[in-house]
Amino acid sequence: PVAYLGLFFVSPLVAILSRSLGDEGGFGLGPFASVLGDSYYLGRIWFTTWQAVVSTLLSLAVGLPVAYLFARFEFPGKTVLKAVSTVPFVMPTIVVAMGFVALFGPRGILNTVTMDLFGLDAPPVRISNSLTIIFMAHAFYNYAIVVRIVSTLWGNLDPGLEETAKVLGAGRWRTFYHVTLPLLLPAVASAALLAFAFSFTSFGVVLVLGGPQFATLEVAIYELTAKMFRLPLAGALAVVQLVFTYLFLLLYARLQERMAVSV
Repeated sequence: PVAYLGLFFVSPLVAILSRSLGDEGGFGLGPFASVLGDSYYLGRIWFTTWQAVVSTLLSLAVGLPVAYLFARFEFPGKTVLKAVSTVPFVMPTIVVAMGFVALFGPRGILNTVTMDLFGLDAPPVRISNSLTIIFMAHAFYNYAIVVRIVSTLWGNLDPGLEETAKVLGAGRWRTFYHVTLPLLLPAVASAALLAFAFSFTSFGVVLVLGGPQFATLEVAIYELTAKMFRLPLAGALAVVQLVFTYLFLLLYARLQERMAVSV
């Protein structure tokens, strides 16, 4: 294990730091100054952040109703459906991206069927290389996180709390807002933060479905490394992303601790 971590984790990390902190053969912060002083890369950081926020909100919008169904209802095939709901999360990003192209691309199934049915000359659904298809793919990927985390806690809540509120005269929505929702907030926040982290570090989906005009930090690092071969700037940008990712995971760990204490 030590040799594995040294070869595949410590060594690449040291190489990234040495590149990003190197300044004309010595130690310096020149690459960081170049990255953080360039409006393009600042724009990539801003775009990565707000697209992750939108993707997280969409993941919550899709995942929370499904989590409610799994937590509060018993029906045939529930276990199988819950297992199937996690399939998108474990699929390779390139498979998901190509699947969306096959479904919603100019020559995808949806456009082909629609054009054949209505005799159209041009594809009616034009969301390739757009933010719309990126958000759809991220929501498809991350809603399973929301379903798993929220439905588990929701299903373990004491039903006596809601029943007591109803006996005291609270309606369904008031009971949910004042009793159920506060108990679910740690789980919802944890799921949202994890979905945000995965959307923030998205690479394959954005590269295939969005194109260079929608480059996230991951895509920008890839372009600096593979296309421009500007390794110091790529290393500096990678360190910036590592800092963001560490902060997200630290917040997630704190929320998990609070959930464990509350349960």
